Amino acid sequence: MATQASSSGSIDIGRVLSRTFEALRKQAGILIGLAIVLVGVPQLALQYFLVSSMRAAALSHPANPFAVFAFFTTPLFWGSILVGMIVGMLLQAAVVRTSICTLLNEPVDFGATLTRSVSLLLPMIGLAIVSMVIFGVGLILLLVPGIIAYVHFVVAVPVLVEERKGVFGSLARSSELTKGSRWQIFGLLVLVGIATAVLGWILRMIGGLGAESIIVTAAIQAINSVISWLFSATMVAALYVELRVVREGGSRTELSAIFA
Repeated sequence: MATQASSSGSIDIGRVLSRTFEALRKQAGILIGLAIVLVGVPQLALQYFLVSSMRAAALSHPANPFAVFAFFTTPLFWGSILVGMIVGMLLQAAVVRTSICTLLNEPVDFGATLTRSVSLLLPMIGLAIVSMVIFGVGLILLLVPGIIAYVHFVVAVPVLVEERKGVFGSLARSSELTKGSRWQIFGLLVLVGIATAVLGWILRMIGGLGAESIIVTAAIQAINSVISWLFSATMVAALYVELRVVREGGSRTELSAIFA
């Protein structure tokens, strides 16, 4: 891993991806375990109830094509969505913290990581709400402003987790860090988006072989969610470290002192 600021002043996509896979490789057990518990299990339950309810509705009301969507109006569905969002935020905070510690060669304390993630739950929810409002308004305004906002605020979560700057402070800090590297970040996000879409397509093709089984269909969707959440959160953590090095320079030891 490069330890000094880049002379170009912008990020290296290859280095970000290399750091991402480095963190995933070194902490595979912890990260995969967190993803399975916090995202995989809730998603498996949600997808199982969703698929089974839609199939039951289709069988019960074969003449009504809209009957399959009845499950989307139930408290169970919306409650599951809420739980999924909460555990997803916990996973994101935990993965970000674990990944950054790994990339800085710091020991990873599993209990402390979870405790820290739980303590940040309310700020994470606030950050998610504010971000969604900003992105939503941007998307309504001919799409491009929403994409620009997403790139500006892409590392707001790592800032919140590591620097404790609060909701609006984290958004401002993310915008500051991404300055000068936003085209590279946009390219990275497009690349990851394409890879995620291809993975989802492959998993759906595999799931199609057991399409008659509700549990197989639900499991495929859960696996897709686990991989997507885990890789995205780790990549954002790696991007944050890269931006800190590029924008502010310093060695791992110096950055580690800042993050402590």
